[in-house]
Amino acid sequence: MVLSNKKYEFYSKPHLLAAIALGWGLTALFIGQRLFLSNLLYGENALSSLGVILVDCAVIAMATQWLARRNVGAGSLCVFCLACFLSLHYLHNSANDLYTNNLFTQIRYGEFIKGHWMHPFSYLGAQSHHPPLYFYLEALAIKAAIYLNIPEWTALRFLSWVCFLIFNMFGLATLHRAGLTQGPHLTTVALFLLWPASTHLASKINNEILLYAFYAASFYYLVLWYQEKKPHQLMKSLLIAAAGMTAKGSAIILLGLIALMMGISWYRKELAIRSLVSLKWLGVWCAVVVCIGISFAKVINDTMPLEKLDGWASGQPYSAMHFFDFSYNYFQSPFVTWSETSFGEYFLKTLVFEEYKWSWPSLAIYLNYLCLGVISCAVLLCFTIRRIDFKGMLPFVLGVAVPLLFLIFYVIRKNSITSQDARYVYPIIISFAALFDRAYTSVLLQKKRYLIYGSTAIVWSFVILSTIFFWNADHLR
Repeated sequence: MVLSNKKYEFYSKPHLLAAIALGWGLTALFIGQRLFLSNLLYGENALSSLGVILVDCAVIAMATQWLARRNVGAGSLCVFCLACFLSLHYLHNSANDLYTNNLFTQIRYGEFIKGHWMHPFSYLGAQSHHPPLYFYLEALAIKAAIYLNIPEWTALRFLSWVCFLIFNMFGLATLHRAGLTQGPHLTTVALFLLWPASTHLASKINNEILLYAFYAASFYYLVLWYQEKKPHQLMKSLLIAAAGMTAKGSAIILLGLIALMMGISWYRKELAIRSLVSLKWLGVWCAVVVCIGISFAKVINDTMPLEKLDGWASGQPYSAMHFFDFSYNYFQSPFVTWSETSFGEYFLKTLVFEEYKWSWPSLAIYLNYLCLGVISCAVLLCFTIRRIDFKGMLPFVLGVAVPLLFLIFYVIRKNSITSQDARYVYPIIISFAALFDRAYTSVLLQKKRYLIYGSTAIVWSFVILSTIFFWNADHLR
């Protein structure tokens, strides 16, 4: 009887089963690819396909276990799994070299590190001036791809998918920490997890995807610290943000947000300076300094000015109206062009479709309309609720304002068209969704039905059309 209880106790631990499924999946993938190489299998390799399915499902299962332990509801978990499978469908059915930047340069850089395990001391493309962490992970992925006999870009896209899964995982947990009652509504969860650009970003080969994972994790612990004021949570937030600096310099936005939150807490006498000078904190500050040093260290000798790497300069400094103007061009063309007339147009279009021109413009134009509708609804809802309903939302207000201010400063400093791209601050989607949900919940409690019906219809239309757009793989090749 005791043995039987132990047996059932083993099977009652889903994380162990997920780990076993991951191991079996990798084994099946390895054996299937080797048999295919040995000409023992022809045509469709069922064993390799089984391995891919097991690996994908095991990773999703581990993520859902983590979310379930943080009391994320069943409805949110279902939407999370739907978002995972949608991004996997896109990954497996879209061309590897489509809608991405500098793919072959990325692979070349990763292959160099795989062979030397150090930075190149010569210019190898636009990646050469970036911090190193992502490219070391990229080198490991390429090494694993060679060992498993799968295409290198497939392994790199799967690495991006795992990173974006972590972003969604921590983002969803953060939304549940922001909930007024038991958690966010499914409308908000779907808006966050099924935002159009998320499906493509989940398999885009770029170091920004790793930064998104660090950003979401750090912001999650920052929100926990703001709510519970436990020092170890602030330590985790700072250390993760510092690690993000070794992935991409844009993590300085996150460090600025944390510093601002700490300053506000000190002003409110909720944080004492003397509590930040213990032995543990000394280690944290040293780690932060080291990571910032790695990010900004001149480890290579670039032969191309960084200004040329950041986009095409417009020639004339942007006027103040550039950031407030909004022309009719937004409603005529669904994708960005080199003649965008304002910051808002370029930002919103790249927030939905990034800088690419997709092959389904007839549907894309409606997604742009709905995106503007979603943002308008959020603003309208926020203006119709009471001030007290924003209690506890300071991290999310700053989570939208600080990145946008950083981006505007970056645009003014660089004076380039591509510096307006929303991908630099994409993680603001977490804070935007949290504010939307708080306003949505407050208006729902006030029984303002027309506002609720209208915003719900716009959000779900946006989510459904986005799912249809990226599910149709015919236009992705």
